[in-house]
Amino acid sequence: MLKNIMLKRICLHVEQQNSFSDALTACVQRITEQCPLNTIVGITFFIKACGDTDFYEKRESIEQTCNENFQNLPVSILSQPVGDGVAMEIWTHESCENLQHKSWCGLNYTTYSDAFGQFIWGLGMSANDSALSFREQASLAFEQMKTALSLEEFSFDHIIRQWNYIPEILKTHTENGRLYQNYQLFNDIRQYYYGIYKRNAVYPAATGIGMDCGPITIDFVAAKPNENTLVAGLSNPNQINAFSYGQEVLVGSAIKENENKKAPLFERAKYVGAKENAFVFISGTASIAGEKTIGLEDIKEQSQVTIKNISDLTSGDNIQSIGVKVSKKEYTYLRVYVKREEDFDLVRKVCNEKYGNIPILYVKADICRDDLLVEIEGETAIQLFS
Repeated sequence: MLKNIMLKRICLHVEQQNSFSDALTACVQRITEQCPLNTIVGITFFIKACGDTDFYEKRESIEQTCNENFQNLPVSILSQPVGDGVAMEIWTHESCENLQHKSWCGLNYTTYSDAFGQFIWGLGMSANDSALSFREQASLAFEQMKTALSLEEFSFDHIIRQWNYIPEILKTHTENGRLYQNYQLFNDIRQYYYGIYKRNAVYPAATGIGMDCGPITIDFVAAKPNENTLVAGLSNPNQINAFSYGQEVLVGSAIKENENKKAPLFERAKYVGAKENAFVFISGTASIAGEKTIGLEDIKEQSQVTIKNISDLTSGDNIQSIGVKVSKKEYTYLRVYVKREEDFDLVRKVCNEKYGNIPILYVKADICRDDLLVEIEGETAIQLFS
């Protein structure tokens, strides 16, 4: 196996307990048994919630429990069911230096340095007020991200990976005779913040995915690479870059009248490499060729096309396009989003045939298009020719 010198995700699932409080107690025990606190970058929790009220109550319990046991540790809490109970992804890094969990006015984030440079991780950028409008929630999440970056003298230009969790991502509404979709509104707001706070047109790898309820939530990774590290975006030879999508595949209206809708601003993947080792963040990837959905209503075909897109994206030939030569490659973790409950078994079968024993978390979530049924993201460790 390749040595992953950057970080890894560990997935733990606590089955349904007598109460949610009991499940959280079991979560803490599992975390402390398997992961030393000085190696934990942050934790993503996946829970089942019956509406906003239930979600916010469970989120408060998780945050309180984590604050009591893991001071200042950043956590992200998502209304994305993984069966019964509570699922967790624990981001760990065993070879970094000076890992610190920091807090400013309730905003938690992690900093560390490793062979590639200096990093900041922000998880759970989101609102606490369920009464805020969608636009206010999105703006607040971006403002929190901006604050965390500024505290460490980073900027939006340093973001290399971003997760955008959007409640009712496909929901539309009409306002003053104009049709708005939640995902498109988010894209327009992202464009606004990137337009103000980014000095370049280089985008992070990203996932934009739905949640059942709760507030818009953003997680991010930002890096200041050292002089020996290359950070570069990877394009997919089968797909148009998302930031170049045409107006016809974007739903609804732009926020401002007489303006075009804004495309999703992200790279298909982000490469981080130095000397003999490298790492790739794989963006949320779906069954799209060019900018068109492939395999309408066919979950098997969509799963296979998605897997091929990831394979081609992370192939040695494709990575060589940024000037490096791959000796070995190994997927280290995958998260699979499945839209329909009845499709889980087939998606698992297809993924197991391709990926074998690679750790995979299967999550129920809406994808960013009505006709998409599955989406996959993850990480790849790479060994380079010296």
